[in-house]
Amino acid sequence: MGPSRADPQHPIAAHARSVRRRRPIRPRALIAATLALAGAIATTTVSLARAEARSSTTISFVSLTKATTNVPTGEIMADVDHTAAGKVIGSDTLNCRNTGRRTRPRRAVSVDLTDGDLFLLVKPAPSGGSGIVVAGTGRYAKATGTVVGKPLSRTRTDVIITLDERRFGLPGSS
Repeated sequence: MGPSRADPQHPIAAHARSVRRRRPIRPRALIAATLALAGAIATTTVSLARAEARSSTTISFVSLTKATTNVPTGEIMADVDHTAAGKVIGSDTLNCRNTGRRTRPRRAVSVDLTDGDLFLLVKPAPSGGSGIVVAGTGRYAKATGTVVGKPLSRTRTDVIITLDERRFGLPGSS
């Protein structure tokens, strides 16, 4: 017969001697670790709430259509953008494509402002249109956000672009 488990030469007995027993966690250490974790979660929650409180910037203007060109696939519009007070702040170009009866049309819009450009995709609707900011240049290089347009007349549209500050370097963003 071979060696028994009680025999010090047995491989299992040798392994049992080399394994150290772990000490149980002391209650004070457990309480301290729990409080530290709760504090970290509370701090993170407060920081996220502050970040959400200042998470967007709004650009508002009135777009006035100056020229419309019909092309085989739709039309292209050139507009001048100004504030409610009448100050010109930029221009925009709409590429309106006719997509047929089965799909809703989309408009690709390029907005040229003094400190950069914004590129939008808009779905038109009878009461206006809405869409997303897909890219930008200059100050708006990593911009994302939403856009809403409401027609004021046949040639004037009220436009509101809401940009997400956390994605690019606006003042006050982190």
